[in-house]
Amino acid sequence: MSGKAESKSSMELASSFLLNEDILQQLPESKKSLFVLEWLRHLHRILQAANRSDVKSSQKQLQEQLIKQMLLTPGPPVRYYLAKCLAALFAVGDSVGLFDIINVCNDQVKQKDDPALLSQRLAALEILGEMYEKLGRMVGRSYEETVTVCLRNLKSAESQTRIEIMKTLEKVITGMGSAAASHHREIHKHLRTAMTDRIMAVREAAARCLEALARESTFLYTVELESCVSLACRAMENSTYDVRCAVASFVAAVLSAALTASHSGPTGKNAPTPAAAKLQKVVTVDEVLSLLASMFLRGGVGFLKTGASEMIRGTTVVPKEVRIGTAHCYMAFLKRMGPQWLEKNLAVVLNSLIDLVGNPRSNTTHVDTIYARKCVTCIVRASVGGLLGEKAQLVAGRELVNILYKYATAPDVLVESGAAERNADTRQHILICALEQLQTVIMELDSVTVNLTADAGHNLIDVTLAIVVYPSPNVQLAAAWTLRNIVSVLPTQMVPILNRLLSKIEDTKTFPEGIVGYSYGLAAVIGGISDSPLGIPHRLVERAFNLAEELLRSAASNSRLSQQRTEAAWMILGAITSLGSASMRKYLPKYRHLWRNSFPRSDKEIESERKRGDAFTWQVSLQNRAGALAAIHGFLVNCPELVTEDVLSKIMVSIEGAIALLGSISEWIKSYGQHMKVHLAAVRVRLYEILLVLPAKNWLCELKKPETVPAAVIKGVVDEFTLSDNASNTTTSLLRALCRNEDALLLGHWLQDTDQKLIEEQLQPNSASGSGSLEHDATTLYQKSDDIPTPLPIGVAVIDLSLQLFGRMFPYLAAKHQQQILEHLLTCVQQAKTVRQQAMLINVFTAMLAALKSLVEMKAEPPTEPVVNGFINLINTGIRSPSPMLRCAAGEALGRLAQVVNDRKFVADTVQRSFDMLRTSRDIISRTGHCMILGCLHRYVGAMASNQHLNSSVSILMALSEDINASVVQTWSLHALYLIADSGGPMFRSYVEPTLSLCVKLLLVVPRHHNEVFQCIGKCLSALITAVGPELDGAHGTISAVRNTCLIACEMLHSCATTDWIVQSEAVTSFQQMHMFAPKHVNFTLLVPQLVNHLSSPHLLLRQSSIDCLRQLCQRETGQVCDIARNTQESVTDDELWLAMLLFNMLDSEKDPKIRSGIQLIFQSILLYATESHLSAWFALSREILTTSDVGGKSGPEGITEETDENAEDDVEEFRAKAPGDSEPKRNNARWTTRVYAVSCLRKLIVYCREAHTFHLDVTRSRKEHHDALILHLSDLVRMAFMGATSESDQLRMGGLELLLDIIVNFAAIEEPEFPGHGILEQYQAQVGAALRPAFTPETPPYITAKACDVCSRWIASGVARDINDLRRVYQLLVQSLDKLKISLKDAKIPYSEASVTLEKLAILKAWAEIYVEAIKWQKQYEEMLALVQPHVASLSRSWLAAIRDQAFLSLPAEFSNQLPVEGGAFYSVESIDAARKCYQNCWLPILYATVTWWSGGGGYENVLLEKPDSRLAVQDGGNLGLATPRAGVAPLPAEEINRARFSLFFGAAMEALCQSRSDDISDDQSMITCLKAAQTVLELDWSKAALCTDMNCPRETLNIMHRVVLTRENPAVQAEALQVVKSVLQAASDCFQQENRKKNKDGGENTENETTVGFYDIGEGGASGEINPAKSTVFAAAEVFFCILIRKFPSLNPTLRSISLHQNPSQNQPAYIQLSAATISCLPNLLGLCSHRGTLSVFPVILHILLTALRQLVEDNVPCSDPRCLAIIQCLRTLSSSAYLDSPVVGPEWEGLLRSTILRLTDIVKSVFREKSTTEASVSLMLAASVIILTAPERVTRVGNIFYPCVNMFKQFLNVRNVPGIQMQTLQMLGQIFFHPNKELAAAYIRHLAGDILISVDGNVNKVDVKNIEETLLVTERLKLLENVVEAAEPRQRDAIIRFIAPVFIAFLQEPGAVKGHDYLARLHAFCLNRLQKMAPGNPEGFRAAIARNPELKSRLESALAASSGAQKSAVNMNSTPKTARRIVAAGAEQPSIKLKMDFSNFS
Repeated sequence: MSGKAESKSSMELASSFLLNEDILQQLPESKKSLFVLEWLRHLHRILQAANRSDVKSSQKQLQEQLIKQMLLTPGPPVRYYLAKCLAALFAVGDSVGLFDIINVCNDQVKQKDDPALLSQRLAALEILGEMYEKLGRMVGRSYEETVTVCLRNLKSAESQTRIEIMKTLEKVITGMGSAAASHHREIHKHLRTAMTDRIMAVREAAARCLEALARESTFLYTVELESCVSLACRAMENSTYDVRCAVASFVAAVLSAALTASHSGPTGKNAPTPAAAKLQKVVTVDEVLSLLASMFLRGGVGFLKTGASEMIRGTTVVPKEVRIGTAHCYMAFLKRMGPQWLEKNLAVVLNSLIDLVGNPRSNTTHVDTIYARKCVTCIVRASVGGLLGEKAQLVAGRELVNILYKYATAPDVLVESGAAERNADTRQHILICALEQLQTVIMELDSVTVNLTADAGHNLIDVTLAIVVYPSPNVQLAAAWTLRNIVSVLPTQMVPILNRLLSKIEDTKTFPEGIVGYSYGLAAVIGGISDSPLGIPHRLVERAFNLAEELLRSAASNSRLSQQRTEAAWMILGAITSLGSASMRKYLPKYRHLWRNSFPRSDKEIESERKRGDAFTWQVSLQNRAGALAAIHGFLVNCPELVTEDVLSKIMVSIEGAIALLGSISEWIKSYGQHMKVHLAAVRVRLYEILLVLPAKNWLCELKKPETVPAAVIKGVVDEFTLSDNASNTTTSLLRALCRNEDALLLGHWLQDTDQKLIEEQLQPNSASGSGSLEHDATTLYQKSDDIPTPLPIGVAVIDLSLQLFGRMFPYLAAKHQQQILEHLLTCVQQAKTVRQQAMLINVFTAMLAALKSLVEMKAEPPTEPVVNGFINLINTGIRSPSPMLRCAAGEALGRLAQVVNDRKFVADTVQRSFDMLRTSRDIISRTGHCMILGCLHRYVGAMASNQHLNSSVSILMALSEDINASVVQTWSLHALYLIADSGGPMFRSYVEPTLSLCVKLLLVVPRHHNEVFQCIGKCLSALITAVGPELDGAHGTISAVRNTCLIACEMLHSCATTDWIVQSEAVTSFQQMHMFAPKHVNFTLLVPQLVNHLSSPHLLLRQSSIDCLRQLCQRETGQVCDIARNTQESVTDDELWLAMLLFNMLDSEKDPKIRSGIQLIFQSILLYATESHLSAWFALSREILTTSDVGGKSGPEGITEETDENAEDDVEEFRAKAPGDSEPKRNNARWTTRVYAVSCLRKLIVYCREAHTFHLDVTRSRKEHHDALILHLSDLVRMAFMGATSESDQLRMGGLELLLDIIVNFAAIEEPEFPGHGILEQYQAQVGAALRPAFTPETPPYITAKACDVCSRWIASGVARDINDLRRVYQLLVQSLDKLKISLKDAKIPYSEASVTLEKLAILKAWAEIYVEAIKWQKQYEEMLALVQPHVASLSRSWLAAIRDQAFLSLPAEFSNQLPVEGGAFYSVESIDAARKCYQNCWLPILYATVTWWSGGGGYENVLLEKPDSRLAVQDGGNLGLATPRAGVAPLPAEEINRARFSLFFGAAMEALCQSRSDDISDDQSMITCLKAAQTVLELDWSKAALCTDMNCPRETLNIMHRVVLTRENPAVQAEALQVVKSVLQAASDCFQQENRKKNKDGGENTENETTVGFYDIGEGGASGEINPAKSTVFAAAEVFFCILIRKFPSLNPTLRSISLHQNPSQNQPAYIQLSAATISCLPNLLGLCSHRGTLSVFPVILHILLTALRQLVEDNVPCSDPRCLAIIQCLRTLSSSAYLDSPVVGPEWEGLLRSTILRLTDIVKSVFREKSTTEASVSLMLAASVIILTAPERVTRVGNIFYPCVNMFKQFLNVRNVPGIQMQTLQMLGQIFFHPNKELAAAYIRHLAGDILISVDGNVNKVDVKNIEETLLVTERLKLLENVVEAAEPRQRDAIIRFIAPVFIAFLQEPGAVKGHDYLARLHAFCLNRLQKMAPGNPEGFRAAIARNPELKSRLESALAASSGAQKSAVNMNSTPKTARRIVAAGAEQPSIKLKMDFSNFS
């Protein structure tokens, strides 16, 4: 909006209703329409909120302005808002002028059909319709004229007018209701003609109008009922998807009205007269279904109305569109009738649907039969699967089983009269259809299907097994797939069904149908094993393989059965390959033998085969080879681990033989007839599948004849898709997949995803589209598939595979061969004619696209010029094709070719040719094709490569887009423009404004029914928004204009431009992108309600885009979205999370994975929003979902009445669901999938709450502060976990148990505030026990029992239940589970795989292991737990040992696989070894920890010989672990050897796991900690330490492993545990060295003393030389660990990291890191114990460097000296200073020198600190470190002059610090210890140099003591103490002289008696001095007297103080309170220290 007036926003008009015409006149013509549109949008919004008084004054003028706009040729959006505004104006304001406007509009409609007045007429019609709809009967009888005028113009009007007239009539009918009943028949008469109009939009509008008419007129669903149905069929001929949906809605409305009127007719005024009632026909359900069936079978002719023409011509074929439309009618009708009606009439509906397929009219051809079945399947999925709950679905399942039983056992005469062959065919189709519908029900019900297998009547499994042998291969295949569905949802039925199938085959070897049918069933069940969590025992696999082998061997013995036996054998063998490598490994040699014998091995054998045999022999041979190739394909796909080079080379021999057959195809067909084509095609399909799996380069090189054999493959492949040997015009189905999804709108709706895709794909133009069915390829029975497999017919499949193979091979061909092939393809296309040429072109273009795609993916060299020309010649044929698909494919191919050629000149030439053609050509086909070329070139070569052509491309395409008269060209040019904008990126930025203006212009003028144009505009708009990107959020004027224009365009697309659902989907996507880049400018209040409405749309694409947009909105503004969604409902609800309820309801019915994924992402945002303050709403919603289940099962736990404690009834009482008769209102029944997801949401909610706020797990705070906290909903959590754990659905049971586990983990440690000492979960013990009990019943699947064991162990180990009676509730369940350990893996009765048994057993062992560890840990606090576990430990320990042994074997690398036990392990079998590894990964670590705890705690180590063998263990050879019973005559192993083997097993398993720390078993930190604790526990025994050091490489390797752990794990807990292992290893090594020393001393007793001494000094690392080899050093390995820990905490240890300061990483200051650093520092001195005396000289300096560097960094980071790290450093220095190495004659001097250097280094650091004036209390650590060395080191170290004086200066520096009292205090205290040093000379030296300074400082403060300054008072006290210490340290002869100086100082601090009152610290100082003087005087009388005599004043002060003290003592005799105070003061001054130190230095002395 530019110009003078454009700076004003349209929102400034809000002050008036009227249009500002002055501004409008100033605007250019191109801007006026947009300005008017903005005004109308604004007016519409304010009219909705206005009242009569607001509009009264301006209503007349406003009416005039609106009418004026109507007469100014408005476009569709303006017309839309004009109608809305006028209707709203009269609804709010006065009705004056209403009829005048209606008359004006009628006059406009009456005008002749003049194109210049078309817009006015359309506007008038839209205004009329809107006013009649909104105002209703306010318009009086004016509708009569309107209806008359509309009907008069309906015949002669053009299409736009006809559409608008019918929309107006629809609104008139809706608004006027029965008042316009007199015109209904006339309207109906005209609408019948419109229903067959050639314009599809007219048909759609007519159907909508008829639907409105059906709601108001009775004649449509009474006398005209059949004619309406017939009319609907004619309307659906050649119809589009939208027309079919509209007609289906009309038919559903008519039929539902007929049924409703028949059962509850109108009453009151609307009741018909008696005469009319007689004429009304009562319609029954059967008749309605018959009408629908007549539409499906006869195209609308009733069953009793067979016309003469049909009798003459025979049965007419119903068009595809009509049949698909009828399926839409079925779905719409059933949906309209509702689930209750459907449930009531379920049997009738199902039988009617099944009968459709059985009717001969549905089975005219094989493809028609499949189409009919798919239509019925789609109907059943939409009705039974989408409308009914689980209870009704069970009823449907039983009804289908009854139908199957009826038709499978009924004789031919009961089906239908006619020939027996026809009856059999009819039954066949009915059975297949019923089986397919049953499969749908089974997959919907999942494990609830178990109810169908327990029926006393017709059991599901029995009926299905009976049908498997029905004499029809198609029925057999359908029944086999049903069996696979059964075992996939009921894994426990897999083994019984397999046993029955195997037995049947073995018993019916002479029954052809039985052999094939049962083999199909067997293959299908085996194929479903990979999807089952239980699997099958390997004995059944072996039995199946042996059976297949026998069938193959016996095939030649009976020619009558050879074909069936061959097919059955290879079906079974192929199915076994789907089991994977573990099962196939054993049989691979036999498979290779079978494959080798199935094919000729040489040309001679091939030639001899050709000369012998007949057609039947060749048929069996080809079938055998096809089966062998299918098995090879299955092997290559499912067993990649076994496909080694050797195996592949042997397989290639068979593949060569198969390739050799390709050259003989045509000869065989000529020799043996056309019926051989199917068998030959099957061989080719299998061969092509194999070649596609193998890399093309690989097999091209592997073949022995690289020149001839690949040529045969290429020739065969090209002949396939060029239809050389194929008379039919078969086309591929791959072209759609190779075209881009965004090109779909050019090709029609058949590419769009819809809910009815299953039937809509039947209308695709390729051959046999939508006809995929299981009978086309039996091998799909055992291939992986989530739904019913739908392989295409073999004719299409072989072409598809040949095209894929051509694409894979083309890049590897030589250039000349590529050229020859392209020329051959062009020749084939040119020689073909018409339809065959079109078919060939589709195949050829698919081949080209596949080849070009492979060239791009392989980044191959650019093709040569002849090859490029060959591509271009083929592409040019497609550009000129009338088929849109081929033109689209041609553009795609040219774009990919430009990408492959990668040449600017080629791109420039191609673009220029397209420019020339677009400028000169007026042909629509040529123009559209070259538009596509321009778009694809930009798409594939990018904007940079095509930038020079960008301007011309955009200009030309924009010009073509404005051609309104050619909508097809508009569509293609707009699509090309979208491709350029989408790929242009920043290069397209300058074209955004003109392109956006073009889009808005087109939106304002393009007719509404041109939906394809609007779809392209939507895509362009989306690309333009992306091109602008984040700029849209800017405030610049230009950007603001672009943003506003984009928002207006989005709104027009979404609301008023068209009602097409694809366009609305594009508009929603555009809104989503606007929100991404400019979120604050998107109006949520308008957008969110529209998105919520779209969620109930019948169109899948619109729901997908709406969910995606909502997901993005909820990521940022979840609360706002939820509030708006809730407030926009008609009846505003109080439910805060109404949107979540809506989404849960969608989860019940939605099957689309994209929508379900989007809903789940929205739930994540809602969950995060709920954690803030909406938990109550979420739990209310969850309760509503989980407490409603319509399955006829129990809501309580299953099978708990047989046993359990006396409280079993109370366990479930609180959580039992209410009966239907209870007073609670009935809730909507949620499906099991929705309930499972609701439980998973609760689990996520716990995680989110724990991470969001601490109050969620704080009961007291939550109650006090009134938070909606999670812990306040704990009872709801437990209740819902209980309901999940006790449901019928296995998935829901797992979810409930996992939720219960999360509850225990998160809430077990929380106490109940009202009952201190009791956990908050303690009140739910009964419920937990009841929830767990059903999981331990015999019929429970093992994986559920395993999860329940995990919950049990967590519950018991959590300590919630402390009373032994409470513990027994769950404990008994685990005791009961111990019986399952007795199950043998070789037991023939186990109903599932050996891996499932392994999983269950290991879960039980793991549970007991975790409980045992916790019981040992808390045995002092909770003795009851250990008392329960202890009786079972003896037997469990052996099982634990066996499990660890198994894990050790399974963790061996592949090259040591020959060391695995031949018979398997204790808990796994050889066949299940791969699956067993996963089981062990999850369980073995807790088992290892428990075992080593038992072993090292004395239970195992000391009592080895007392252990008894365990009969439950299937261990043939326990090795030397003591597991197996010793054989007769063999002595048992000694305890030492057994313990040594167990130690090696435990420690080795732990170390192996730590070495593989990235594996799944210890991928998390908690598992790592458990593994480290286990290793540490092993080393607790002294015996273990000695065993570890048997080989000194073991400690070093262990330390290397710890180094790796510390290096790769940042968690301080992991590093701390690793450090503990290091300490244990160092202790073990140190003990080993000490033992070696003792041994040498003992052995050297006879030697001379000198020799012994020399040997002693050389023991340890470093030896006599002192050099330590890092590669072989235990010390070095340990130092690596220490340094790795410390370097992260002290970066200054590494000079390159010196710039990094500790405080820059806040996590390093956490307590865990501080303690870890301190513990590491404390370990440093331990390294010296492993070194020889000379070796210490290599380690000692390193330790000192680490200590001093770390200490300096701590000081620089201002860490106080009380920090554990500082204390650890000081303690280390003390240890080192007092080391025995200082007295060593070998290294003593060197140690002394290093210690002196340490002291000097410390004093230097102190100097630098004082120099930088950065003295803080942290710097005291330096003084303390130096002091410790002074106190502990020998005198010869510290009395050296160059050491002593720096230390004295250091102390003086610290004594002179005045601003930090703490420094002086600690310095004085440390000097006190030095002055009392045992070495008197050392003490005297420091006294001489420091006592004088102290005395001077005290004497100078005598008169300056601040009684209010506690620090100064305490400092004075400490100095006086130090002076007193000087007296005591002096020689007796010198004490009198010292007293003379000191005593006056003490006396000077004595106070007058009145001065100390009220001053506690001054009183303490006074008492302290007086007490010390009283002790000083008797000890040194002479000196004391001399001191007093010198100063009489001091004497008088002392006397007065003594007198005051004596008076106080006397008064204490008479008063009780005073003595206490006096004693406290005296005691405080005399005996108590004046200040408490932050650390204790007593150990340093």
